[in-house]
Amino acid sequence: EHAREVNFPLKFRPRGLKPLGAAASGSIEMQSKIKASTLITFSFFIYLASAVTVTIDVSTPIASLEPAFASTTIDTSLLFNGALCNLTSPRLQNLVRSLSSAAPLRLRVGGTSADQIFYDLSDSPVSTPPPGYAHVLNRWIWGNVNKFALATNLDIVFGVNAGIGPRPHQDGNAPWDPTNFLQLANFTIQQKFPVIGYEFANEPNLFGSAFGVGAIVWPDRLGKDFSTFSSIVQKLNPSLLRITNDIALIPLVGQIWPDYVQTFLAHVAPHSADIITWHWYPLLSDKYNGSFPGWEILRATPNKVLLPEVLDEAGSQARMMSGAVKAAPAVQGTPLWLGETDSAVGGGQNGVSNTFAGTFEYLDKLGQVSANGHKLVFRQTMCNYNYGLISSSLDPRPSYWALLLFKTVVGTAALRASIQNGPKDGSLRYYGFCSSTKGYAVALLINLSKTSSLSVSVATSQTDQGRQGQIYTLTSSSLEGTDVYLNGASQSLTPAADGTAPPLTPRLFSPTSTIQLPPLSQTFAMIPVLSSSPCA
Repeated sequence: EHAREVNFPLKFRPRGLKPLGAAASGSIEMQSKIKASTLITFSFFIYLASAVTVTIDVSTPIASLEPAFASTTIDTSLLFNGALCNLTSPRLQNLVRSLSSAAPLRLRVGGTSADQIFYDLSDSPVSTPPPGYAHVLNRWIWGNVNKFALATNLDIVFGVNAGIGPRPHQDGNAPWDPTNFLQLANFTIQQKFPVIGYEFANEPNLFGSAFGVGAIVWPDRLGKDFSTFSSIVQKLNPSLLRITNDIALIPLVGQIWPDYVQTFLAHVAPHSADIITWHWYPLLSDKYNGSFPGWEILRATPNKVLLPEVLDEAGSQARMMSGAVKAAPAVQGTPLWLGETDSAVGGGQNGVSNTFAGTFEYLDKLGQVSANGHKLVFRQTMCNYNYGLISSSLDPRPSYWALLLFKTVVGTAALRASIQNGPKDGSLRYYGFCSSTKGYAVALLINLSKTSSLSVSVATSQTDQGRQGQIYTLTSSSLEGTDVYLNGASQSLTPAADGTAPPLTPRLFSPTSTIQLPPLSQTFAMIPVLSSSPCA
């Protein structure tokens, strides 16, 4: 539509171009040629003025990412009901192995129930947990998780109970007792399980709402406890990552407990943290229906996850966390992880988290968080619930395919991206990366419009015009669809019967040509770059 012919109104008609029916000064043929030439010229300039151009700065990366940047979780609640997420299933293992084969993958084991777990790795574990606990993690449950990780080439990050159970008299103001944790950690080391780090507490700023007022642990107390925890982990194995508690950030209200993260960080010992982590969900699932007045404002819907103002919050919260780390002398320079996330808190939203709609928020968040210097993002959760990448029937959901494509194409550097003549409604989202394939930069282009296609040129200062680029575009039959297509409806993404994902085959294109973005689509455009580029 950029180069359509224009019939100018009289007051905007180019000088020298007379309206039809006006007296001719010279031959009619000559006037027709002048008119045609003038219209073509104006059409050309209209095209130039409206062409969308995304520029990827490949000269200097703005952030480095871990190879396992896009990773996933298993909620601890799933550990105690194997039917909800059967880790022994060959199909599940093959689906996850396809992800870890594309790029390294980490599995965060954690969740609300993590701060209610009693560890008993003895030969005769208790069946009923002591006061202050709600679950028992025995050697068979823990062994199954680790066998699954070994079979699928995953590294595990485990969320440690820092709630009231391991505190004298279940008192939130009492110091944390490491005795029960040491039983788990020593057993894990003896069994040579693939645990690479431990995080201390899940969303402690919400303990009061999750477990009751008596379960509150104050942030200064938790900061001191983390220092104790850090020292113990360091003695167990210096290579283990010491990960802070996962602060939950809530839409509109932030931390709920004002300055919880700042107070916590002010009380940790210097150099005691290897990773700072937090959680983010921009919207609410129907689990919270009527839980507070006006909750509908934050209710997740397919349309709401496309709103730029909803998407932009991930970047705002990421910058807030970066600022908190910079302001705390004890942890300045410590890497940040987004430790748990989806489009809707509370198990995910049916019709959003488990459909194509959820992939827009997911990929956009990966772009925003990477551009804000975060090293890793854990998608909640690997299986089951509405936000599971894989359903309870072991079928991959749309976000599974988005994650697989991201891990296949994107490398370990985020690049600065800018736009010219983009849609004024913000419906085109754009991010830059170095590719996992050497010699290419990647433009992630997300078209949020339901009706408008876009023609986009992608420019870099070091494009190698002598080589072809590669395009991967994801679409679905509808925003709420569960089907996903790659580069057109003829390539439906479906795993083999055993769960193995199909190869993702790109479409080749000239890097100097425009890229067509269908409505409601996500495109990864791999642009060949010169050997002097950091992406080479």
